[in-house]
Amino acid sequence: MKKAINIFGVALLLVFVIPAAVLAQEATSTPEVATTTPETIDTATSTPHLAIEGSVDVPASCEVIDTDGVPHTYLEAYLGICALEAALSNGLITDVQLSNAYPSIGLFVTTIDGVAADPNSQYWAVYQNGQFAEYGLTLLQISAGDTLMLRLSDFSGNNLGDQVTLDIRSLVSTTTVATSTESSGGDAAAMPEQNSGSGGGGGDSDETFDVSAALAYLAGQQQSDGSFGSLFLSDWAALALASADEGPARAALRNYFLTTAPALESVTDYERHAMALLALGVNPYDGANYIQPIVDAFDGVQVGDASLDNDDIFALFPLLHAGYDTSDSLIQKTVASILSAQTETGSWDGSVDMTAAAIQVLVLVDSLPEVSSALARAKEYLHTQQNSDGGFGNSFSTSWALQAIATFDESADDWTSGSLTPQDYLAGLQQNDGGIEPVSSSTQTRVWATEYAIPASLGETWDAILQSFPRPKAPEASGGSGGSRAGEVLGAATSTVAVATSTSATVITATSTPTLAPVAISIAPAIAKSAMPEKFVVTPSLLTAIAAPPARPAEVPRFWNRVRDILSSFFSFFTNLLY
Repeated sequence: MKKAINIFGVALLLVFVIPAAVLAQEATSTPEVATTTPETIDTATSTPHLAIEGSVDVPASCEVIDTDGVPHTYLEAYLGICALEAALSNGLITDVQLSNAYPSIGLFVTTIDGVAADPNSQYWAVYQNGQFAEYGLTLLQISAGDTLMLRLSDFSGNNLGDQVTLDIRSLVSTTTVATSTESSGGDAAAMPEQNSGSGGGGGDSDETFDVSAALAYLAGQQQSDGSFGSLFLSDWAALALASADEGPARAALRNYFLTTAPALESVTDYERHAMALLALGVNPYDGANYIQPIVDAFDGVQVGDASLDNDDIFALFPLLHAGYDTSDSLIQKTVASILSAQTETGSWDGSVDMTAAAIQVLVLVDSLPEVSSALARAKEYLHTQQNSDGGFGNSFSTSWALQAIATFDESADDWTSGSLTPQDYLAGLQQNDGGIEPVSSSTQTRVWATEYAIPASLGETWDAILQSFPRPKAPEASGGSGGSRAGEVLGAATSTVAVATSTSATVITATSTPTLAPVAISIAPAIAKSAMPEKFVVTPSLLTAIAAPPARPAEVPRFWNRVRDILSSFFSFFTNLLY
């Protein structure tokens, strides 16, 4: 009888008391939302948002300092980072903080004019011509007429109101290099100073360019490891030294390349470095394959970025010295793409530099349709660009123009303007220490200019400097009827290529015993070029997404959660009571 009574009491407790207790707990509990700090809403008393807009003239190269005080020099192209530096230089903005916290993704903005992005929830997003930029500032190539905007955003992409808009008025130099894009509209006032020291820039017909002195200057800038500091300058030094010097400087640089695995990111990096290796007599297929990433950047029509032509032009130099010829579809279609980019004036990009580079490579494929007529128009364009001082605006452009002149089997004396030749112009820019450009210029600029001037003054084209190596044969597929040769493209790029695929990469050496050393892996996705970024850029939002915990499953209403918990406890008590 006692147990029956207890069971009846338990039933009453179950039906009436437990739900009532739960409801009472709901009624007296503090809602979770009430403990959340409400989102701040802008009011009339809020700090005004940063809103800056102005025009900038962007140089081809620039140097910036990160938040740790470390300088970073960008020589390779007209980049977003240089546009930001230009805005700082002309006073459009007064302060910018650049972080190198994640070296693999390059510098990124943390603060502009005192407006700092909260690293836990915000970042400065970069937009180019109204679209979210595909790359960070240190990789983002720009053109005259572009609009570059930095907007403070949260990790969900919401606009927080602060923004800086830079209208790219012009590109202020024609010192185009193998990794740059070029546009007309340069500002002569912003070009490197042409007068200083001996000669005064602009030439004197009694002066001659001293190649031995230039080589001595270059050797004096070589570092103890054989390099010239950056890979960019080291690559161009290879072509300069190979054109004139068989001495210790060339040997030391060659050894550096054989024992050091470079960190290459874009297809133009591979093109330039392959040219450097070929100039020094290093097989670009040995060890790491520096030709395959160039081939894989071919999308069936052209190489690299469809909006650029420099990556097509410079692709042909190493390819034509690495077993490819005009019978290859890759070469034929790339040449066709280059020809389609020629302007009505006969130039490429309205640039002496890029036109001279195109001339150098098209001469090598002049058996292909329409090449000869394109060369004639390009030559005429160069004639229109020569100044009365004999030069083409600056030492960089003049050096490349001299190499283009050599491809026509002509000498500098055949290109006289105002009684002066391009050689006279370079001689006028050579300083007492043998280097080119005023001594007040940065060392990097002077080394760079001298590297260009040495082969140019000797009349050595890039084709003449580069050695050739055969294309390796692909292993025959078992059971098949042959197969494509190594590096041959069948339609669009279909293979994934990386410099290294393991934790440690094999450093290229001249011996059969590999040496292991860390190397940055450059990823070339197996997709069409138009969708292939030159570098996978990790944004703060992506870093947050990677580190974020998985989402919680949908919650059961709290009332029934508590009913379940109390019933569980009750049934445990009830079981003990009965037994």
